[in-house]
Amino acid sequence: MHNIHYVRTYANNAQNACNFVESEIESWGDENNWRTICGAVNKKGKVLDLTVQEKSGWFRGRWKPNLKDVKECMNDVFHNGDSYYKESVDKLIAGKELKSHDWWKVKKYAEWKSAKAWSGVKDEFNIWEDTFREWELDETGLTDINRLDDIDGNEPFIVFIDMHS
Repeated sequence: MHNIHYVRTYANNAQNACNFVESEIESWGDENNWRTICGAVNKKGKVLDLTVQEKSGWFRGRWKPNLKDVKECMNDVFHNGDSYYKESVDKLIAGKELKSHDWWKVKKYAEWKSAKAWSGVKDEFNIWEDTFREWELDETGLTDINRLDDIDGNEPFIVFIDMHS
Protein backbone atom coordinates (compact mmCIF):
# COMPACT_ATOMS: atom_id res chain seq x y z
CA MET A 1 0.00 0.00 0.00
CA HIS A 2 1.24 3.48 -0.86
CA ASN A 3 0.33 6.54 1.10
CA ILE A 4 1.60 10.06 1.53
CA HIS A 5 2.88 11.22 4.88
CA TYR A 6 3.94 14.79 5.50
CA VAL A 7 6.57 16.07 7.89
CA ARG A 8 6.75 19.69 9.04
CA THR A 9 10.24 20.88 9.94
CA TYR A 10 12.40 23.98 9.92
CA ALA A 11 15.53 24.46 7.80
CA ASN A 12 17.43 27.13 5.91
CA ASN A 13 16.38 25.60 2.56
CA ALA A 14 14.16 22.85 1.14
CA GLN A 15 17.00 20.42 0.39
CA ASN A 16 18.23 20.62 3.99
CA ALA A 17 14.66 20.02 5.21
CA CYS A 18 14.44 16.86 3.07
CA ASN A 19 17.88 15.66 4.21
CA PHE A 20 16.97 16.23 7.86
CA VAL A 21 13.71 14.30 7.56
CA GLU A 22 15.46 11.46 5.72
CA SER A 23 18.00 11.16 8.53
CA GLU A 24 15.30 11.27 11.23
CA ILE A 25 13.31 8.41 9.68
CA GLU A 26 16.17 6.34 8.27
CA SER A 27 15.57 3.47 10.71
CA TRP A 28 11.95 3.10 9.59
CA GLY A 29 11.29 0.28 7.17
CA ASP A 30 12.69 -2.92 5.76
CA GLU A 31 12.63 -4.70 2.39
CA ASN A 32 8.80 -4.62 2.43
CA ASN A 33 8.35 -1.19 3.98
CA TRP A 34 10.23 1.66 2.37
CA ARG A 35 9.90 5.35 1.59
CA THR A 36 10.93 7.98 -0.92
CA ILE A 37 11.35 11.67 -0.13
CA CYS A 38 9.41 13.43 -2.91
CA GLY A 39 10.42 17.00 -2.05
CA ALA A 40 9.27 19.91 0.04
CA VAL A 41 7.21 23.09 -0.05
CA ASN A 42 7.43 26.27 2.04
CA LYS A 43 4.69 28.68 3.18
CA LYS A 44 5.05 30.75 0.01
CA GLY A 45 4.41 27.66 -2.12
CA LYS A 46 7.99 27.38 -3.41
CA VAL A 47 8.59 23.73 -4.33
CA LEU A 48 11.59 21.43 -4.35
CA ASP A 49 10.53 18.49 -6.52
CA LEU A 50 12.68 15.37 -6.06
CA THR A 51 10.41 13.00 -8.00
CA VAL A 52 12.33 11.38 -10.85
CA GLN A 53 11.05 9.48 -13.87
CA GLU A 54 13.08 6.31 -14.34
CA LYS A 55 13.98 4.94 -17.79
CA SER A 56 11.27 2.31 -17.28
CA GLY A 57 8.68 5.08 -17.09
CA TRP A 58 8.07 4.63 -13.36
CA PHE A 59 8.36 7.60 -11.06
CA ARG A 60 10.48 7.53 -7.92
CA GLY A 61 8.08 9.25 -5.56
CA ARG A 62 4.40 9.33 -6.51
CA TRP A 63 3.45 12.71 -5.08
CA LYS A 64 4.75 15.94 -6.55
CA PRO A 65 5.03 18.59 -3.84
CA ASN A 66 2.35 21.26 -4.04
CA LEU A 67 1.09 23.54 -1.26
CA LYS A 68 -2.56 23.40 -2.34
CA ASP A 69 -2.53 19.58 -2.48
CA VAL A 70 -1.15 19.12 1.05
CA LYS A 71 -3.77 21.50 2.48
CA GLU A 72 -6.61 19.76 0.64
CA CYS A 73 -5.35 16.25 1.41
CA MET A 74 -4.93 16.85 5.14
CA ASN A 75 -8.33 18.54 5.48
CA ASP A 76 -9.98 15.70 3.57
CA VAL A 77 -8.22 12.93 5.51
CA PHE A 78 -8.78 14.66 8.83
CA HIS A 79 -12.46 15.53 8.39
CA ASN A 80 -13.76 12.75 6.14
CA GLY A 81 -11.76 9.64 6.93
CA ASP A 82 -12.37 6.82 4.49
CA SER A 83 -15.86 5.68 3.49
CA TYR A 84 -14.39 2.24 2.75
CA TYR A 85 -13.98 1.68 6.50
CA LYS A 86 -17.22 3.44 7.47
CA GLU A 87 -19.29 0.88 5.52
CA SER A 88 -18.48 -1.79 8.10
CA VAL A 89 -19.19 0.56 11.01
CA ASP A 90 -22.60 1.23 9.50
CA LYS A 91 -23.19 -2.55 9.22
CA LEU A 92 -22.23 -2.96 12.88
CA ILE A 93 -24.58 -0.18 13.98
CA ALA A 94 -27.38 -1.73 11.92
CA GLY A 95 -26.85 -5.06 13.72
CA LYS A 96 -25.75 -6.91 10.59
CA GLU A 97 -23.33 -9.80 10.76
CA LEU A 98 -19.70 -8.82 10.22
CA LYS A 99 -17.02 -10.95 8.61
CA SER A 100 -13.37 -10.82 9.74
CA HIS A 101 -12.45 -8.19 7.14
CA ASP A 102 -15.34 -6.03 8.35
CA TRP A 103 -13.93 -6.14 11.89
CA TRP A 104 -10.56 -5.01 10.54
CA LYS A 105 -12.29 -2.07 8.82
CA VAL A 106 -14.11 -1.18 12.07
CA LYS A 107 -10.71 -1.19 13.81
CA LYS A 108 -9.19 1.12 11.16
CA TYR A 109 -12.15 3.50 11.46
CA ALA A 110 -11.82 3.56 15.26
CA GLU A 111 -8.10 4.30 14.95
CA TRP A 112 -8.90 7.26 12.66
CA LYS A 113 -11.53 8.58 15.09
CA SER A 114 -9.09 8.21 18.00
CA ALA A 115 -6.29 10.04 16.12
CA LYS A 116 -8.73 12.79 15.26
CA ALA A 117 -9.79 13.18 18.90
CA TRP A 118 -6.19 13.19 20.16
CA SER A 119 -5.17 15.88 17.64
CA GLY A 120 -7.23 18.55 19.42
CA VAL A 121 -8.13 20.17 16.08
CA LYS A 122 -11.66 21.59 16.15
CA ASP A 123 -12.11 23.25 12.76
CA GLU A 124 -10.01 23.42 9.61
CA PHE A 125 -6.73 21.52 9.72
CA ASN A 126 -3.78 23.93 9.62
CA ILE A 127 -0.72 22.27 8.11
CA TRP A 128 1.59 24.86 9.70
CA GLU A 129 0.30 24.27 13.25
CA ASP A 130 -1.58 20.97 13.58
CA THR A 131 -0.47 17.34 13.51
CA PHE A 132 -2.37 14.16 12.72
CA ARG A 133 -1.19 10.57 13.14
CA GLU A 134 2.24 11.72 14.21
CA TRP A 135 4.92 9.11 13.55
CA GLU A 136 2.35 6.76 11.99
CA LEU A 137 4.40 6.95 8.81
CA ASP A 138 2.43 4.19 7.10
CA GLU A 139 -0.78 6.26 7.38
CA THR A 140 -1.64 9.53 5.70
CA GLY A 141 -0.87 12.18 8.29
CA LEU A 142 1.39 15.02 9.33
CA THR A 143 4.27 14.69 11.77
CA ASP A 144 6.13 17.61 13.32
CA ILE A 145 9.88 17.07 13.70
CA ASN A 146 11.51 20.10 15.24
CA ARG A 147 14.19 20.88 17.69
CA LEU A 148 13.74 24.28 19.32
CA ASP A 149 17.13 25.47 18.09
CA ASP A 150 16.09 24.69 14.48
CA ILE A 151 13.26 27.24 14.50
CA ASP A 152 15.33 30.40 15.00
CA GLY A 153 16.41 31.87 11.67
CA ASN A 154 14.95 29.02 9.61
CA GLU A 155 11.70 28.71 7.70
CA PRO A 156 9.06 25.99 7.95
CA PHE A 157 8.78 23.33 5.25
CA ILE A 158 6.40 20.48 4.60
CA VAL A 159 8.35 17.45 3.34
CA PHE A 160 6.43 14.93 1.21
CA ILE A 161 7.17 11.25 1.83
CA ASP A 162 5.88 8.46 -0.42
CA MET A 163 5.42 5.59 2.04
CA HIS A 164 5.13 1.97 0.97
CA SER A 165 4.03 -0.63 3.49
